[in-house]
Amino acid sequence: AIGSSKTNLEGKDGKHIGIVEVFGTHADKEGKEKWERVGQPLFGEHAMEGFGGSVSLSKDGKFLAVGAVFGGGPVRVYQLRKVNDHGLKELEWDLYGRALGQELDSKEHFGAQVQLNHDGTLLAVGAPGSPELLELYDPVPESMQSFLHGKAYMYEFKEENKQWVESGNATSVYKG
Repeated sequence: AIGSSKTNLEGKDGKHIGIVEVFGTHADKEGKEKWERVGQPLFGEHAMEGFGGSVSLSKDGKFLAVGAVFGGGPVRVYQLRKVNDHGLKELEWDLYGRALGQELDSKEHFGAQVQLNHDGTLLAVGAPGSPELLELYDPVPESMQSFLHGKAYMYEFKEENKQWVESGNATSVYKG
């Protein structure tokens, strides 16, 4: 999986949306391995959100997590679905559950890192925070101090309701 968080493509509200493409090997008619795109390209929705700045594939390649690195969230997970039996080009990426992190403050930078487990049922999401606030404020207002330090979020996919559920509480290294 290859992501580019900033392109010259145009989104709903301007240029520079991100793109993610996945590639895999496929044997041609002579049995030679060649690289082909797997499924369709995936695009960010908004300008400068950083879609594709972080990507993770499950071990079997059937699940793909994509984070947006600028401003935080959303994180989307996709599942590879076979459209028909004619090779890699006949596969599509479908959203797997809802997009995550849209309700969080952008200062958390939710989605700067994403990591799926081997079968795509667990997802770790990094939110490094906004240490640059130290340069903007002296002192940093109390209402913004929680954004100085990063957090890690864990999610588990629940088959019964087809949704990602936060697994435990967000952890932070800060003990303030």
